[in-house]
Order: sequence, then structure tokens, then C-alpha cells
Amino acid sequence: MSPADAATGECDALREENALLREHIRATDSAAGIAQELVIRQFKEVERVLSLLHQENALRKGILDAAAQLSIIFCDRDGVVRLFNVGAERLLGHVADEVVDAGQLADFHLPEELRAATGGEGAAGVARLLELAARGALPAREWTYVTRQGAQRPVNLSFSAVRDAEERVTGLMCAAMDISGLKAAQTALQEKTAAQAALLEELQQTQQQLLQSEKMASLGQLAAGVAHEINNPIGFVNSNLGTLGNYAEQLLRLVTVYEQTEPLLAGAPEALAALHAARQEADLAYLREDMIALVRESQHGLDRVKKIVQDLKAFSHAGQTEWAWAQVHEGIESTLNVVANELKYKATVERRYGDLPPIRCVLSQLNQVFMNLLVNAAQAMDTPGTITITTRREGGDVLISVADTGKGIASEHRKKIFDPFFTTKPVGSGTGLGLYLAFGIVRKHGGDIQVESEPGRGTTFTLRLPIEPAADEAAAA
Repeated sequence: MSPADAATGECDALREENALLREHIRATDSAAGIAQELVIRQFKEVERVLSLLHQENALRKGILDAAAQLSIIFCDRDGVVRLFNVGAERLLGHVADEVVDAGQLADFHLPEELRAATGGEGAAGVARLLELAARGALPAREWTYVTRQGAQRPVNLSFSAVRDAEERVTGLMCAAMDISGLKAAQTALQEKTAAQAALLEELQQTQQQLLQSEKMASLGQLAAGVAHEINNPIGFVNSNLGTLGNYAEQLLRLVTVYEQTEPLLAGAPEALAALHAARQEADLAYLREDMIALVRESQHGLDRVKKIVQDLKAFSHAGQTEWAWAQVHEGIESTLNVVANELKYKATVERRYGDLPPIRCVLSQLNQVFMNLLVNAAQAMDTPGTITITTRREGGDVLISVADTGKGIASEHRKKIFDPFFTTKPVGSGTGLGLYLAFGIVRKHGGDIQVESEPGRGTTFTLRLPIEPAADEAAAA
């Protein structure tokens, strides 16, 4: 083959290769265009899905944030916070950006509450919460949330397990409502209810005191009337006894004169015999001694009755509120006379009086205190015993103690003895107001009353009264 033919053949071959190459290039360009179009379509679909997802997330966040009165926290299975709404921010003081994907659910709970509810603390407690919520065994209840500042906030908290499409538990949703305002309102209501109950009890006590005061006033009026009525016959009986005593003395002096003239009757034996017979029949010697003694004893008895009546009249003025300087011993003695019948068969009274100055007081009211203490002391004795009254001065106060040898007061009753209506006596034997009123009277006098007691050994009540109460205390009483 000639060189020309050879060259022509090579050129033809090159043309064919060139044609094939151009065809390949055209095929490659077509595939690239198709691939580019597919990529553009997929990118647009991703953008659309992302847009929808963003809208869904925005809608979900908007819904959660709209429930601002609820604190909503979502954590995953590891307890890491993945959602923290506006309500949670307001309640707990944290910012969502600082908590989400960083904070732990356990951070907002009291360890002891987690331990009590689940048996574990921290992450173990949260895992147990998740397990219980998955079983529906975690009902809504009152919990305590801990704020960023460390304050404790009571909440009404409910838990619910969050599941995926395959029903696998993926996390725990916690919805809480702040009930601190409700708790505060409940506390205020309870305090108001307690105050109303206390006011009602105070009103009832005041009513009972008024009834007791009215009863005492009525008894005082009755006693004053009886004392007045008794005073009249006592007055003329005492006067008549005095006159009778004078008559008896005159008659006895006359008899003495007759006895002196007896020798003059020696010449009249019949008259002398009649005189001797009359003297023997009358037992003149005994009559002379006993007549005067009887009159004196009667006068002494009337003096005692008169003293009792006077003390009764003084004691019956219990409603008086006039302050005056008075001797405490006189008040004690007049009270002892009034309650003598209560004491004489049960106790012997020992007086250990000190040197006391007059004190400024309402003595009739103190007499009521003395009466309550003395009668209680007598009633505390199952067998005859001793009541010891001791008085002394201590600085600007006077102290009056009434001690008995009775059965004493049990320790569980000692703190209640000054409470209104408290009594250990059988039903119908006491009102439970005696010591309560006595305590009130002593306090109105600016004083105090203390009790010492030992079961089986007796009881001692000690009054401490100022010699001159402060002006405001006297005015208040």
C-alpha cells in the first residue's frame, strides 16, 4: 500500500473515533443534565419538608408557650431536658436556651421527694419516674419544684410517657401548675377559720363568764338580802340578851341580899323551911354560876353570827370594781368565815401570816380567788388533812400561798387547770370556771398565779400581787 493510501486509512479511522467521542460526549452531557435536574428537585423537596417541619415546630412551640400558666418540661430517656416552655421559665427562673439539651430533670426536684416516690435520687429517680409513667402508675399529685434561686414552689404535677410510632417510650413529659397562690389562699383561709373559731370560743367563754358573773351577782344580792334580814333579829336578840344579862345580875344580887337576911327568919321556922326548900329545888348555887355563863355564851354566839353576816355581806359585793387600799389578811379571814362549813369537816387551817402592808386592790374580787383556792383544797382531800396559808412580802409584791395535803394534780392536767371549763370533778360537781376566773382576777391585778403539785403529796397555789398595780392595769380591771 502506498503511503497515500495508508494516510487516508488513518484519517478515516480518526474520523470514526472522533464521531464516537462526540457521541459519547453528547450522552454524557444528557446524563449530567438529568442528574442536575434530579438534584434540584430533591433539594426543593428537602426545603419544602424543612419548611413544614419548621412550621410544625413553631406551631408546637406556640401552643406550648400559649399555655403559660402551665410549666411544661420534656426530657429524654436519659433525663436530659429537651423542651422547656415559657411557663417553666416563669415558674423556675431558668432560660430555655440555658436548659434545653443541657439541664437534667432531676435538677428541679427535691431529692427526698424523688426518693420517697420512686426509691431513687437523681438520674435513677428520673428513670424510675419514666418506668412508672410508662405503666400509667404515676397519678397527678402535689410535688415541690426548686427554682433557680433555690426557692421551693408547690406545684400540681402530672407525668406522661411520650412514645414514638412504634410505641417505644422516648421520654417523659411533665406538666405542672403553680399552686403557691392556692396554698397561700388555703393557709389564709385556715388562719381565718382558726381566728373565727378562736373568736367563737372567746365569745362562748365570755358568755359563760357573763352567766357566771350574773349568777354570782344574783347570789351576792341574795346573800346581801339574807344578811340584812338576819341582821335585824340578831340586833334585837343581842340587845335583849344584854338586857337579860343585866336583869339576871340584878336578880342574883337581890337573891344575895335575901340570903343575907336569912338569919332574921330564925323566929319564923315555917318561912325559913320554905326558903330552904325553894333554894334546894332551884339549886341556887349552880343557877347563879350557869345563868351568867349561858348569857355570855349566847352573846358570844350572836357575835359570831354577826361576824359571819358581816363577812357574807362583804363577800357578796363581788361585783364591785372600786380600787382601794385593803389588808389581805382581813380578806382571807372573812373568806375563811364564809367557807368554814366547807372546811371544818375536811381540814385544819394553819395560818402563817407575815407582816404585810395594805395593797391596792378590789378586795371582794380577791376574796373570790381565796374562796376558790380554799374550797378546791378541801375538795382535794379524801381524808382529813391540813390547809396552810402562808403570806409574806417580797420587794414590791405580796405572796399568798395556799397549800393542802390532798391527792395532788396529775402532770397531764397541770397545764390545763386554768383553762375554761376544765375540771376533773364528776359531772355536775363543778363548772370548770373557778380557777379560770381566779386566774383572770389575779392577772387583772397585775399579778401571777403559780401551781406546784405532786400526786399523793398535795398542791400549793401561790399568788403574787403587786402592792400597787400599774395605773393601766388598774384601769383595765
